[in-house]
Amino acid sequence: MSPTRTFMAEMPTTDDLETLLGVLCSELGFCFHGETYDRLVDTPPANADAFADAVFLAQGLDPTGHARLYSQVHFRVAQVFDSRDY
Repeated sequence: MSPTRTFMAEMPTTDDLETLLGVLCSELGFCFHGETYDRLVDTPPANADAFADAVFLAQGLDPTGHARLYSQVHFRVAQVFDSRDY
């Protein structure tokens, strides 16, 4: 039996997350400031799904109630998170 390799995905960098939040603000209107912005950058959720959910919840929106908009947010988030997977 051969050993199984497990790769830990790297979290996006602070610069990656700041750029992502800028894109979400300018392209989709999800703009954050203060504590919410800091929390998303300093202690981001661990994966694209959780980050996209956090973006919606921080805006007071239900992630399951806006399928098309959620898809647009998730697409942009996944580009950042998935680019870090090896």
